[in-house]
Amino acid sequence: MKLLPHLTPRIGTRSYPHDLSRQAIEARREQTVYPFKKTVIFFTLAPVLPGIFLSLYLAAMGIFSSAENTAVTDGVFGTLGLVIASAILGLILYGVPALILSIIYACFELHRCFKHIAITGLAGGLTALMWSHLVPLDMKPAVIFASGAVSSLLTAIYALPKESR
Repeated sequence: MKLLPHLTPRIGTRSYPHDLSRQAIEARREQTVYPFKKTVIFFTLAPVLPGIFLSLYLAAMGIFSSAENTAVTDGVFGTLGLVIASAILGLILYGVPALILSIIYACFELHRCFKHIAITGLAGGLTALMWSHLVPLDMKPAVIFASGAVSSLLTAIYALPKESR
């Protein structure tokens, strides 16, 4: 009685016990469903990250370097408004290429490994750099590439599923 027929070698072939049959591969593929929606949503929202980080940095520099006596609530509400405005602006300006990249990533079913994270970081940085030629911003190209690459890297580390072994 063979409990695992797909793991037993066939006579006359070069099949080894670790080889899986087509049925076993299909059964394993059905068990692990790729999170398509999660990947698309998170990578589409990736352009929000640089705006949030930049506005928090500017707010911290403004609070700590301020010589005036301003109320703490003014700084908090101003920072909150700056964060929301920069997040919306980032999504408006870079939402379209982020959506296209996120669909490509989900179609290729990328996972959380070094190679895929590096690919997403490079693709995010280069896409932001290319898209910046269509959207006129007064920023250095290195800053645009770095913000696209870092936001894509952080999103890839968080949103991509772990590799199933």
